[in-house]
Amino acid sequence: MIAGALRAVALLALGVPAVATAQGSASVGIVSPPLDPDRPLYFYSAPGPGEHPSTATPFDSVTFADGDHFVGIATAPPWFAPEGLKLDYDLLWMTAETLTRDWVEVVVNTMDPLPRTTPRTAWVSRADARFRTWSEFLLEVHSVETLDPESNPLRNTPNDAAPGTGSTAGLPLRALAIRGDWMRVEGADAQEVRLPTGWIRWRADGRLLVRFSLLS
Repeated sequence: MIAGALRAVALLALGVPAVATAQGSASVGIVSPPLDPDRPLYFYSAPGPGEHPSTATPFDSVTFADGDHFVGIATAPPWFAPEGLKLDYDLLWMTAETLTRDWVEVVVNTMDPLPRTTPRTAWVSRADARFRTWSEFLLEVHSVETLDPESNPLRNTPNDAAPGTGSTAGLPLRALAIRGDWMRVEGADAQEVRLPTGWIRWRADGRLLVRFSLLS
């Protein structure tokens, strides 16, 4: 437990990213637990049919503690390596792979390659964390950038047959609206005047085509 907490502190010192791209298998959204010393985040094995969190036994947990300037991690499993960790900005998030009425399966270990003796995913109670679909989450972040601007240019309509109206290479974009796999964007930089409002693909076959930044 202490080793896990120390590892989390080390990740924080390295600035584990406020800019990220969800990798691996297709995911359904983002999970963020409350950073509350009175509310541990419990991890469970895959629930059985009809099993409710109130009757299940967790196999591990993350706990939090008040620090001098922000809430930090007090204890954590040594394998805990979430998608995003920036505790001085109250940010901790994990990608969600499976969603049910009462549960959500989250990626708890993003190390690559994954050690054979450690879990990659665990289940948490939906009551213990905030779940957001990718659409909801990307409309809240500061900016996004396309992973491949050449094949995913700005278009004037959400259609692959629509002509490109501008390159988004290296430009931070702000999401304005989402329609299916398409995102209407504008330049996130107030000083940027070269980019008109238009559409990009943000997802294809369940995988993200953009990276995102939570902070300006």
